[in-house]
Amino acid sequence: VNGYRKASDTIDLQMESQVVMEQVSTWIMEGNNVKVIEGNNLVIYSIPHKVDPLKLPTGASLWTQTASKRVLGVVDGNLYMKTFDGISDVETDTNAKLVASDAELENCIGEHVVEFVPTIDPNNPDEIQIYLKFQLGKEEYEITDTVKVRNELRDK
Repeated sequence: VNGYRKASDTIDLQMESQVVMEQVSTWIMEGNNVKVIEGNNLVIYSIPHKVDPLKLPTGASLWTQTASKRVLGVVDGNLYMKTFDGISDVETDTNAKLVASDAELENCIGEHVVEFVPTIDPNNPDEIQIYLKFQLGKEEYEITDTVKVRNELRDK
């Protein structure tokens, strides 16, 4: 029975870690500006591309669009993601950390997470390394991946 429980917990952790890592990687690839705040909060911005009004086709309208972001972090052993819209200036944006009140069921993307360490390579800021450590009972599982931001900001 103990052997079965141990194997079952290990499989559960492996499956959970792969699903979480795949989702986080997708969000990073879809974003176009990524920051790490206070060592373990990952902020993924989706910033609209700038459009030169002189390059628009005749009759096309120029609309202004604000940025959005996803903030990821661990609170009480679970990994949470919260979305924020309507960000007008990414550089002065200060609401980039998850707090206890953000730890709601609809924001939970991973259970049994004891460590979440996102790291940005200073020599290559488009590469983000993600380290996750999961624990269920006495069983632990670690997973690491390096993800490249694919949607660079470019003027059109």
